[in-house]
Amino acid sequence: MSFNNKVVLVTGASSGIGAAAAEAFSSEGAQVVMVGRNETKLSAVAAKCNKPFVIRADVANDDDARRIIDETIERFGRIDILINNAGVSGVAKLISGKIIDIYDKIMPINLRAVVLLTSLATPHLIKTKGNIVNISSVAARLMDSRSGTAMYNVSKAALNHFSLCAAEELSRYGVRVNTISPGPVVTDILVNTNAKATWDDFKKITCLDRVSDPVEIVDLIIMSFKNKVVLVTGASSGIGAAAAEAFSSEGAQVVMVGRNETKLSAVAAKCNKAFFIRADVANDDDARFILDETINRFGKLDILINNAGVIIPESILNVNVLKSYDTTMGINLRAIVHLTSLAASHLIETKGSIINISSVGGQMVPRPGSGFSMYYVSKAALNHFGLCIAAELAPYGVRVNTISPGPVRTNIFNDLNIDVDNFCNSTALQRVSEPKEVADLILFLSSDKAKAITGSNYVIDNGIFICRAMK
Repeated sequence: MSFNNKVVLVTGASSGIGAAAAEAFSSEGAQVVMVGRNETKLSAVAAKCNKPFVIRADVANDDDARRIIDETIERFGRIDILINNAGVSGVAKLISGKIIDIYDKIMPINLRAVVLLTSLATPHLIKTKGNIVNISSVAARLMDSRSGTAMYNVSKAALNHFSLCAAEELSRYGVRVNTISPGPVVTDILVNTNAKATWDDFKKITCLDRVSDPVEIVDLIIMSFKNKVVLVTGASSGIGAAAAEAFSSEGAQVVMVGRNETKLSAVAAKCNKAFFIRADVANDDDARFILDETINRFGKLDILINNAGVIIPESILNVNVLKSYDTTMGINLRAIVHLTSLAASHLIETKGSIINISSVGGQMVPRPGSGFSMYYVSKAALNHFGLCIAAELAPYGVRVNTISPGPVRTNIFNDLNIDVDNFCNSTALQRVSEPKEVADLILFLSSDKAKAITGSNYVIDNGIFICRAMK
């Protein structure tokens, strides 16, 4: 991925995630605007970048916020990416009598400043069809009365919802808005808040028994899968085919599984010495055969991509609904449980990764009359299975994540005689995805760059979920 000549504005760039972001974007050719309050620290980070533009400013000061945007535009004439990273924490319990002081310290920086800077940057981001990334926290989903961090948690919960609202509003202009919610990351925040806890304390409350480094949050760029063995089901077309080709291009030894030998051969021809297995994942003997053949051939398994899936429309009012249920659940859930069980011991040996391909349908209800209920149910079940095994396998160093695409241009819609482009008007970005876009996300989550991510469900839906939420 290249950011050559892109103008990237990073707040809170003097340390931690902001500093790592500035360095990463600079190394990829971006023109980086670094914003922070500590000039000495800013200068130290700037020395590691390629000619960054440094602005000493307080994002919570309205005049400073306007100056940040004005100076950026005056210098570069544009903004492509805004990284709202600046944030503070503070500790006070409701009964302490100090909670409003902590509120007044946290909310102006963690929320109000983000709202203002985003508002000021938006006209310029519309011109470049740019991107906004808001750095939130997993704390937005936590309720811990003992820590006294309620106001910090509240500020991040509010930031998450602001991001959703901004994403919906700006999508019509081609501007994308997303949020990153890290867990514990080794930054200056404990020192700055005089916290009694240590990073070792935080390690004890994570499934992976570790905390993240700032570079893990921002370094999504260089991914190598040289000599990794990757098993992809449903690899004969669509997302599975795109994933097989992408992994192969990055040096992986790819095992392709599918039922259509002709299509498998066509995809294999685009890969570098791919090994394909004609098999039905819903057949127990075939599932065992897949794992046996993979281990016999390569001696290990690093990554399992559970992608095979079907849609068999049927109404709950129809007597044939159980036939739809049995086939759909047999492939979309039972086969994944079985194949994952068979692969688990091998993935433990390599401290590998599992990616389950679900659907945004697992978090929604189908349109009346679509007949997609059983499909949606299967994907909701798959989402929870992913969470359960992420918790179970984390002690062994195996990561498990889920990807939930919206409409993707694949054969599944052709088979249903549905024009996938009809979904464009139902998405915030007025488009549907190509399989390669999902494959790019699969590669990231499978890579060492995502070593801090497990038990997550990544939605890649062009904003269909937020559009449905509004109606």
